[in-house]
Amino acid sequence: MKSTRAIAITAIMLLTLCFSSIFVDVHADDSIPVAVFSGFEKPHLKVILRDLVTSIQSGVEVSAYINGGIPSGFVLKSSKDFIILNMSILLNKRSLESINPRYFEIEVGGFYTKAFFNFNNFSITLYSVPLYSTKSFYVSICLKATTSINVTIAVNLGKKYSTETLLGSGAILDVNGTSFAVYTPLEKAITKFNESTMLLQITLHPDYCTNVLLGFNKSIVDIAKNIAEQIDYTKNVFKDFIHRFPMIQTVNTQINNLYILSLYNTLNMVSKYGLEDNVIGLYPEELSSYIYLTRLSNITLSLKNETKVFEAGKGFSMELANYIYYYIDKYPHIISLANNLLNSLKTLVKTCNRSSELAKIYSAVNAIYVAALYIGNSDTVFKAKNAESYVLSKLNSLYQGNFYALSMEEKILNSNNILEAISIALYSVPNSENHINYAASFLRYIDVNSISIARRFISDALEALIRHGFSDLALKILLKYYNAVVYAGVPCIDFYRVVLRGFLGIQPIFNSIVISPNVPAIIANTSLKTFLCEANINVRYLNWGSKVMAIYIDTLYHMETAIPCSILQEHRLLTILLSKSIFIPIYVEFYLGGVPVKNTYIELYTSSGLTQIGYTNDSGVAIFTVPCNEKWISIKTNNITTNIDLSGWSCKTFKITINAPPQKDNEIAKTVNSLVKNVNELNDKVNKIGTNLTMLINNVVQRLNNVVENNNQVMDKINMLKQRQDTFNILLYTSILLAAFSLGSTLLLVSMAKRK
Repeated sequence: MKSTRAIAITAIMLLTLCFSSIFVDVHADDSIPVAVFSGFEKPHLKVILRDLVTSIQSGVEVSAYINGGIPSGFVLKSSKDFIILNMSILLNKRSLESINPRYFEIEVGGFYTKAFFNFNNFSITLYSVPLYSTKSFYVSICLKATTSINVTIAVNLGKKYSTETLLGSGAILDVNGTSFAVYTPLEKAITKFNESTMLLQITLHPDYCTNVLLGFNKSIVDIAKNIAEQIDYTKNVFKDFIHRFPMIQTVNTQINNLYILSLYNTLNMVSKYGLEDNVIGLYPEELSSYIYLTRLSNITLSLKNETKVFEAGKGFSMELANYIYYYIDKYPHIISLANNLLNSLKTLVKTCNRSSELAKIYSAVNAIYVAALYIGNSDTVFKAKNAESYVLSKLNSLYQGNFYALSMEEKILNSNNILEAISIALYSVPNSENHINYAASFLRYIDVNSISIARRFISDALEALIRHGFSDLALKILLKYYNAVVYAGVPCIDFYRVVLRGFLGIQPIFNSIVISPNVPAIIANTSLKTFLCEANINVRYLNWGSKVMAIYIDTLYHMETAIPCSILQEHRLLTILLSKSIFIPIYVEFYLGGVPVKNTYIELYTSSGLTQIGYTNDSGVAIFTVPCNEKWISIKTNNITTNIDLSGWSCKTFKITINAPPQKDNEIAKTVNSLVKNVNELNDKVNKIGTNLTMLINNVVQRLNNVVENNNQVMDKINMLKQRQDTFNILLYTSILLAAFSLGSTLLLVSMAKRK
């Protein structure tokens, strides 16, 4: 009986291992780029996963929302249903989201997420995957620990639900007339219900995984039987889906991660009716970015669908102008949308009071004007010019002589509105240069950490700074933005546009591609793979900077920065050679009370984002190399920061001398050095005494061992001697600890005296 039970348990465990290892074996594919975020604080990274096949083919959106690597909810939206189900994972009755990890790592692969959490005495790996065309999701939790833990999957169903079918481990429920299923192949799982929640309770053993399927599908058991094929199908569909979209390769991890995350989040918003999301939401600026992305990648999948979105009057009138601008060369008939759009924009101006919105309207009108001019529609050209004059009259009333006030009531820049203010310059309004110069000057003198990261304006602000030559400021804000995305839960949706149109300067215009890059040194030699001009193109940026020295199409030299698509369709490699700056040596001398100090740690930061670390030599000099086109450098050492403006720099070698005041500091340094020297000498003497004593004891022990067989009393003496040795060792190390404590106390007193 016992053997039969053991065999049954072993069979169940093997089945569990097989089911749990499927995802690990199947998902890996080097052709699908991944973003990896890691850290030592509690993450709140937001990721969207969607059943894209169902969404694109039928318009039924089935999405999972991942918060900090953990599934937090499932959403179904169709023409008749809109259901949000919140989910939580509990470990020993404690929510996984409430446990602070010692370390985390979240991998985002577009069709899956993998999250690793290391806690004090155990670690968890969590996989989440949508199963395309099934309206369901696969979740796997794997444990590394010395003891088992109780896992509870809690799904909040709301009060309007009833049980359709109880499964062996799980159930199929009726939620407002729609079926929702939760199932695990583990026979030992327990299904419980309360007024609004379904609980699936599982005991998870060390080095095993628990696997759960959740979704709006009654055939959940059949899906579980073919889980390997389902995951493989999902991976291959996603792989085919993304191959036409641009993928970058760059050495900067943060930019690379944000790019991939934003692209995947955007693609997981795609539906039959265009780009939509009902939980995180969608700003018009993000839809505009998606229109740019589809035109850049020659994706016509959503052409009719986007038009339906605009015609439905969902408030995206300014984005419709961009749609006309990007697609007028392919579909000239869409100019018919322009006349009504111009009228609606003029109406919008009457109620618009913010300069950032007026700037977008101005840009939209200008886009219609250029599109109409391109196809020779003189009537629309005339109407667009009239509309432009109308919006400018109101926009000019907000100009303060050197910058645009955000509104008549908000005329002062601060940390909360600076991103919105900067974004105005992106839309090429009159006086854009004056405005961005004023905003950038303000930005230089405030703490970047105090800036409020507004999702709606962050991409516009970053691109505006980059395109106007303030990449150094853009990189500073970028660090703040990265932390806000990972730890504060700011959704990252369209950062890809900052890279493609801002840094790399790729702009599709009427059957041509215009290249106007602003590549900072930290992403030098970036490459790009994309479906450009209806052809698979590899784009290589050599060096960095904003000046294009040469463009090669395969091996052919191209003179202009505008490249006709007809040329790119015949070739596969586009090489853009940028003006690599000359590196000039900078000498930094560090003195303490007039005395050169060696082995001093020095950090140097540049306006292009380069960070260098050096140590002073015996003469107190550290040598750095700085690109010739830097605007400023900042040097930090011994709590001293030195900022140097390089705007008038002639690219010649120069020396920077840093004197740490006053003479008293030199005496303190000598005192500290003397104390350190004395302690080192003391340690040397103690070590010598310990060595001599050990040698002496070893000699005594050796002699006693020679007579131990004849004299048991000698053995007792030996033991006593050894005990004394142990006691001496304790005293010895206690003396060393006391010496170290004394040194620390002295240094602390010296430091306090220095501050006074």
